[in-house]
Amino acid sequence: MAAKKISFLELHWEKLLTGVGGAVLVGVLVWELVLSGTTVKVGSEALSIGDFEDKLAKQEQAIERKINADLPADLAIPQRKSVSSAVEFAAQRDAELIAGDLPRNRPWFGSMLTGLAGDRNIWFYEPKFMAPKPGRVLVTRDAFDAAAIAKEDLQEFEKSSPKFVERFLKSESADVTWATPTATVSMKGLWEELQKESTSDRPPRERIKMPWTNGSDEGGLVIVDVLFERRQRKPDGSWGNPMPVTPVVGALSYRSDMASTEIPPGSLRDSLTKDLADIGAQMDILQPPLLPMKGGYFIEPSPLSGAAGAPVVDPVVAARQRDERKIAAARDQLDRTAKQLEDKGGRLDPPPPGSKDGTGGGTAPPKEKGGGGPPGMGGGGGSMKKEKRDADGQAANSAVRIALTKKLDREKASLKKLEEAFALAYPEEKFAAKKEAPPEPPLRDRGDVVVWTHDFDVQDGATYQYRATVVVFNPFFTRQDVLVKEQQSLDRGAGIASAVSGWGPEVTIGDSTEFFLTRGSARDGVGGRRVTVELFRYIDGVVRTTSEDVVVGDPVGKNAAGKSGGGDFRTQYYLADIFDDGADGLVAVFESRSATGQAAIEIRTLADKDSEQYRALRDLSTAASPKKVAAREPK
Repeated sequence: MAAKKISFLELHWEKLLTGVGGAVLVGVLVWELVLSGTTVKVGSEALSIGDFEDKLAKQEQAIERKINADLPADLAIPQRKSVSSAVEFAAQRDAELIAGDLPRNRPWFGSMLTGLAGDRNIWFYEPKFMAPKPGRVLVTRDAFDAAAIAKEDLQEFEKSSPKFVERFLKSESADVTWATPTATVSMKGLWEELQKESTSDRPPRERIKMPWTNGSDEGGLVIVDVLFERRQRKPDGSWGNPMPVTPVVGALSYRSDMASTEIPPGSLRDSLTKDLADIGAQMDILQPPLLPMKGGYFIEPSPLSGAAGAPVVDPVVAARQRDERKIAAARDQLDRTAKQLEDKGGRLDPPPPGSKDGTGGGTAPPKEKGGGGPPGMGGGGGSMKKEKRDADGQAANSAVRIALTKKLDREKASLKKLEEAFALAYPEEKFAAKKEAPPEPPLRDRGDVVVWTHDFDVQDGATYQYRATVVVFNPFFTRQDVLVKEQQSLDRGAGIASAVSGWGPEVTIGDSTEFFLTRGSARDGVGGRRVTVELFRYIDGVVRTTSEDVVVGDPVGKNAAGKSGGGDFRTQYYLADIFDDGADGLVAVFESRSATGQAAIEIRTLADKDSEQYRALRDLSTAASPKKVAAREPK
């Protein structure tokens, strides 16, 4: 019997069934995933797979912005716009691009600037700056010239330093005695410290990134403050607590800004690095200028000494430039006085002796004709009052014009002396090749620079010492988020203070009035035991002098204010004794007790008249001195 042949279907039915089932399954999947649009329920929303991925990406960005508050919004490419005129184009071009406070540095932005690429495992060298070297202290007497200060500047000073303005710029007397402490700072040494690294440390400390030091790719040295401190000797000989010297009014200072909690760190950082990139601004921090002075007696210390490899300013050229600045300041002051005189009506010389008014005439103005009746009744009373007011106003204006004329003449004479001295010191044929000074080198290329401040809070008779600290811009300021955790505290503060210098030499502020023994007698006689002293004082920017007889027990100096060429010549001293020692001749003993409680004894001899200080004051004093006044007032 022959075997039954198996059909194809019977032979492959399992495979066919599996294939059909697989095709059905694929169709179902295609239907669900592609054709029907499978959704994912998120909250109350049903999202497709694509929408779900977009939502996840947006949520991730939102969370990242909360973590990094300064992260900018998504970049939106602006649509192309057209402008109708050049004026509109200029307005849009110059419009502010950033509104609000500048941000602190963040990893996402700081990494692009520094090349850290978000890697916060780098340790940086922490600079430690050497202390300045304390120098001498200058003491100067002069008077502020409030009229030479712009009205807008004076209003600003009233807001920032009201006590100073009230004391010196709005008081009856603008006379002031101040101390100028100095110190020497090695700029090259500060810059070298900023460039150091320490590979032997564990972990190694890398050099600070150059853009951090002042915001530029090549880096640079930025000094944000020079802090001087003062201490005063007590009556028992001990020293009081150090007190910071107030920044000079009118000079550039960021001390209050750096101490403020209201200024955003990013704005402060950019303000410091941008403003102090100018060498002129840097020198104002190191060597603050004075407000306009009437006498111009302050002499700047030598500002710069060269260092190896650095451009050096020729000392002759530097001295010439200082003298040129003095002459320029004197000319500016002369121009201001001339303008004031012109506004008041022009030059008016003092009247000759015997005249009755300020115009040089000796006759009174003629009276207006009219009856003798009372005012308002045809008698001319109202007209007479008007004449009197006009005459009073003319007299007051004449007095102002005469005073300004005298001042103008003094300033012309002073300028002539400066110009004559300049011509003798710098003859053109000898110094013609040295007129042009080389450009000022940046701070980082300089050697020792003399820095100073002006201390207007000193008291006559007090003894002081000063010390100094230099404050360098902190390269880690606002960079906390790109520092390792252990160094993030370096971010605090816009400046890094150097070590504090030692205390400088002692300086005692002398009395505003200086006096010298000129003659006298230690014997009892007709005139009694008395001496004659000559007194000098800076009054309104001019050295004035007077002389008086003093007997034992009398104070030295009187208040001669209100008299022609007079002033307040009072001192803290009184005459304690007179004797003849045979060697130096006449010897006078003066005792005093200052406002600070310190007692002092001054021994004066007739040799005072031969001292350099006496001759210098005599040369500076006005030609017309008040006559000698008696020591005792008549009974």
